[in-house]
Amino acid sequence: MRNPKKCECCGSTLSYRVITLYTGMVYALWRVFKYAKDKGRTRITRKEIKHLLIGNENDTARFGDWVMFGGLVHKEGRGKYIINRERCEKYFANELEIPNRIIKDPITKEVVEREDYRTVRQAENIRKFLDEDQMYVTQYRDAGSANISLF
Repeated sequence: MRNPKKCECCGSTLSYRVITLYTGMVYALWRVFKYAKDKGRTRITRKEIKHLLIGNENDTARFGDWVMFGGLVHKEGRGKYIINRERCEKYFANELEIPNRIIKDPITKEVVEREDYRTVRQAENIRKFLDEDQMYVTQYRDAGSANISLF
């Protein structure tokens, strides 16, 4: 579903947001991971990695979404991130599966479901989530259709 349900009173989105990995996100994380590894650091700021997020506006805007995918990136504050170099190393070595799709509640901002676990090399067909200009297309799902699991 590309057109989310909206609240009739305030216009807020009520449908769950479907966030899917795409190649630009993976390439951006690779560049940031290599930067952190080369510098011998795990803590980075958005300001110092901005030049690495070079694909398009999506890559810059969506880098923060990595905090919801598999524990590779953690947020430490506004514009501050921790790169889990050990998990990134395993992911890029094709030894770690992470969710390729997450479902996020627009009201609580919580991730209610993680789906489609794959290694980096198994993440095929992610281009289907891009439009003709190679920009990510946000998708939504009815709130009642997610298989919510707390564990």
